[in-house]
Amino acid sequence: MQHDEDNSWCASDCAKGAEEHDSSDDEDSEQIYVPNNPLEWTAEHVSAWTLWVSKNFEIFPPLEPARFPNGGEEIAKFTKADFWVCAGSKAGGDTCAKHFAHLMQRATGAEDKQLYNDVDPDRAQRESLFASFGVTEA
Repeated sequence: MQHDEDNSWCASDCAKGAEEHDSSDDEDSEQIYVPNNPLEWTAEHVSAWTLWVSKNFEIFPPLEPARFPNGGEEIAKFTKADFWVCAGSKAGGDTCAKHFAHLMQRATGAEDKQLYNDVDPDRAQRESLFASFGVTEA
């Protein structure tokens, strides 16, 4: 994640050093600048963030941007269980929750301890959310 002076960061291969980047990469990679404040994110920003998190934190199975809401304001209302469902796994959900909480804290100064902690959501909440998405908990 490369931060810029204009309150955004780059979610692509632009974070690579110049020595690692050659002209053949230009055709396959696109630089998406994502606002530092997740509350300003559009669907394109959410997609770039999910792909960046999936790649940089080596999340498996990889995150599917289509499973996430189309804006940062919606994600800001998420519980940890919501992240689990959208990520498709506990590990991926925990990573997304912590990274999103970190970005929110940097942008707004507000700390969401529920997303930062290692306490799992209660079973009833998890089952209800997974059922609403038609999936079973892994």
